[in-house]
Amino acid sequence: MGNGMNTLREFGAFRLDAERLILWHGGEPVPMPPKEIELLSALVDRQNEVVSKDELMSRVWADSFVEESNISRHIYRLRKMFDEYGVSDNLIQTVPRRGYRFTGKVENVEYEQLIIERHSVSKTIVEEVAGSSRIAESLRSAIFASRLNTSFAALTLLIVCTLLGLLAFTSYDRSTANGFQAKAVQVHSSFPKDDEAYRLYLQGEYHFRRRETSNSGIYFKEAVARDPNFARAWAKLAAVYAMGDAMGEAEATVERALSLEPNLAEAHAVRGFIQMFLNWDWAVAERSFDLAIQIDPTSVEALHWRATYYTIRGRLDDAKRDLHRALDLDPTSIRLISDLGQVYYFSRDFQMAEQLYLQTYREGVGVDRLVELYKIQGRIREAFEVELFRKCGEVRPADVSPCQRDLAASFERGGFPGFARDRLKPTLDSLDRNSLAPDLVASFWYNASKDHVEVGDHENALVDLQRSMTAKTRFEPMNFNFPFIAVDPVYDELRSDPRFAELIRRMNL
Repeated sequence: MGNGMNTLREFGAFRLDAERLILWHGGEPVPMPPKEIELLSALVDRQNEVVSKDELMSRVWADSFVEESNISRHIYRLRKMFDEYGVSDNLIQTVPRRGYRFTGKVENVEYEQLIIERHSVSKTIVEEVAGSSRIAESLRSAIFASRLNTSFAALTLLIVCTLLGLLAFTSYDRSTANGFQAKAVQVHSSFPKDDEAYRLYLQGEYHFRRRETSNSGIYFKEAVARDPNFARAWAKLAAVYAMGDAMGEAEATVERALSLEPNLAEAHAVRGFIQMFLNWDWAVAERSFDLAIQIDPTSVEALHWRATYYTIRGRLDDAKRDLHRALDLDPTSIRLISDLGQVYYFSRDFQMAEQLYLQTYREGVGVDRLVELYKIQGRIREAFEVELFRKCGEVRPADVSPCQRDLAASFERGGFPGFARDRLKPTLDSLDRNSLAPDLVASFWYNASKDHVEVGDHENALVDLQRSMTAKTRFEPMNFNFPFIAVDPVYDELRSDPRFAELIRRMNL
């Protein structure tokens, strides 16, 4: 777009000047950071085509190393901007697991020289000093002031740059309409001064997003060792502990993060996660998630974990809402798609749940739920095929592996009930020999309860659940699956039994 001609893209009441990084609405510049305009340009240039996150990263942030979540946050702000300007259409559409698509009707128009009068520039600057949040508009207008005489433009840019510097160290008290009251911003520790600490944090975040908690924990520990005041790394380290078997350390670590940064959304979200699964303190968990999202409405983790909270509490419509919001921010997340499928499964909307699980199970996510869904619907052959994939990998009829032969033989002998009995036996033998690792006992009894439900043995299924809860208390502080018995359709036939109701009561549900 180097010649300045035909660089304007028009859609609705907007005109986008990609060369000068300005978005116009009704003849006025829209206050936006340059990176968001670049991101919008990348989508508009590919009108009605899906643009992946990788493509957006390479185009908009090719010269820097940033977190992938940056895209989600900027997309959120672009949508919010369009909403503030009264655009009801979903101009930026999320395409799950693929990326984003700009859906507006775009026309190329010849460049028209736009003139900004001096009073517009000075008015914008005065509004910013008085407490307006439109610093970006000041910058846009100042750039266009180059159309005016050089000395005035230079003075304007000097003033704006001064304001930008001021903005970095102060925040305006917007409760007073006439402004000019400023308060110092506390220097927060969510980001480090040490570049190496931040690099280690980003590496940890990469592994954490893939649920590789052991690897991510190593990097987060190194990050806080280099910078003990790095609050965000402490919060992520607490999440790693919470997802492992170090719950005491998780609680202490998240409090360390909050002592450094009381308004760190990630830390409040982790605190909610711990209260939800360790202490079954649902009230504190909800308050923590709500506060995290109030601080940062674009926090995918907080939205995801609050949706989990809503799911366990049976507030399934609220869970769907939060997961859809999270997917708008991170449309390629396999786990978000799978967990949304889980909510539809718990809602007994098996058709929608199946559609979502089919997008994720070949990535190893949501496989168990898809098997259960097919079994509940009586689609036994399809359930077995998914189970075969889970146990043995991709099925190749021309090259049958020993794993496939053994599982097929077990299934042919007694269907899924026989398959369940065969699966239970070796682990029961391990329990008899006391050779099963203590931290696996709770999960084993939870899974065994489902197998006993499968074979119609409700008595032993209830005993298994009681054993799982006891084992959780002794060995395995975090049994993530157990609270879901409150909504899981697998257990519908047990709900009328007082022993099942007692299990629900003991979880404070």
